[in-house]
Amino acid sequence: MIINCDKCQTNLRLKQDHVMKAYIKVSCLKCNNIIIAFPFLSGHINNVSHLSLISAIQIINKQGKEKQYIAASIVLEEIIQKINLKELNLKQAVIVFEFLFKIIKYSNTQKNIKSTYDFYFKCLDCFLEKKISETKLHYFNNELLLINRDNSLGYIEQITDEKRLQFFSKKLLEHNDSNRALTYFFITVSNLNMLNMKFDEILNKSYFIEFLKICLQYIIPYKKYLNKILKDVSNNEIFFSQLIVFILDNFKKDITYQKHLIYCIKNIMQLKSDSWALAVRKSIAESGHSNILFQEFLILLNESKSSTIFFWNYYDSVFSNIEIYWKNYFIKAVYIFIKSNSNVIYQNYIIFYIQSKINNNKDITLKQLTQLIESNDIDIFNNDPKTVINNSYKIIDQFYNEEKNVKPTIINKFFKKIGGKNGK
Repeated sequence: MIINCDKCQTNLRLKQDHVMKAYIKVSCLKCNNIIIAFPFLSGHINNVSHLSLISAIQIINKQGKEKQYIAASIVLEEIIQKINLKELNLKQAVIVFEFLFKIIKYSNTQKNIKSTYDFYFKCLDCFLEKKISETKLHYFNNELLLINRDNSLGYIEQITDEKRLQFFSKKLLEHNDSNRALTYFFITVSNLNMLNMKFDEILNKSYFIEFLKICLQYIIPYKKYLNKILKDVSNNEIFFSQLIVFILDNFKKDITYQKHLIYCIKNIMQLKSDSWALAVRKSIAESGHSNILFQEFLILLNESKSSTIFFWNYYDSVFSNIEIYWKNYFIKAVYIFIKSNSNVIYQNYIIFYIQSKINNNKDITLKQLTQLIESNDIDIFNNDPKTVINNSYKIIDQFYNEEKNVKPTIINKFFKKIGGKNGK
């Protein structure tokens, strides 16, 4: 084997025992330049060990010379066959795939692309068989995504391949393994989000929908796993909220799953900005799932140190900005809020306070409300305040059910009627 000194261009012939190695350092006889030669790039790979090959690949990655990757592209199949998956660890795998992805970059042949990705998924499956934790595999996935960032379109094509996803689905059903489901989610859905692909673009492919359903059925039963995948895509509130809606649409019959989802939404929203949280809640409500927001509201109200401060902050930030949620759940929220205060006089005070807070942009006519109130026989002078307030609930509820297209508004006439001598 003949090598060339890149400093003085002198040709040097390697000894036979040097050719048997993955790499060798030799000194130029003319200029004393140290040359690192890689005999395996010329096909001399039969006697190369797994560890020496990894070491040689690592040196090539550090040098980053295009001609070395082009030379490697010719013997790619032989290189892949020489790597022992049973001995390969995550650190070594990152080195190998940095090398392989660079080969794809410089050679760009369909044969090499297919061989590289087939080996990648084979390697991933081997790690899963070894029971390597999903946390370590997630790190491995992120490292490879960073290394392969220049070929994002090619990567998207590979991870959304129909046969590939069908293979993943088959593996999930065979192994019944949540750790595997997490890893598959990270290398598909999470990566697509990181590569700025929209969630609704994913759903254009029916086979991806089927894969995602199978994947999620092994994740959602566990709160910590569900929280991980949602947190992983939470950098994009649109992608995040669309995934939430997908889960609600496809797993809405299971109450336990809904509880897990509400728990995760609440926890993640507490880490995000008000604008992010509002965008997500609005998307969920407008997709027909206001009930999930209301369940979250109940948890937050129960956890709050001051229900009054929380309620009006929530009103200003959420109810007043999401009309469909307001229409469907504001009155219910008021009931819960008022009933959470045991002091009857305080309850009465709160009702009056609500009056000053309610948005009056869509007032009903005074005549409509007066007729409704007067049609209900409420003896405000002979009943205690609690009875009066409870009866007022019924009036509001009746009015709300009859006027579904208008925001229920409490006006002075109503409060004068129910307040009387007991109003404070």
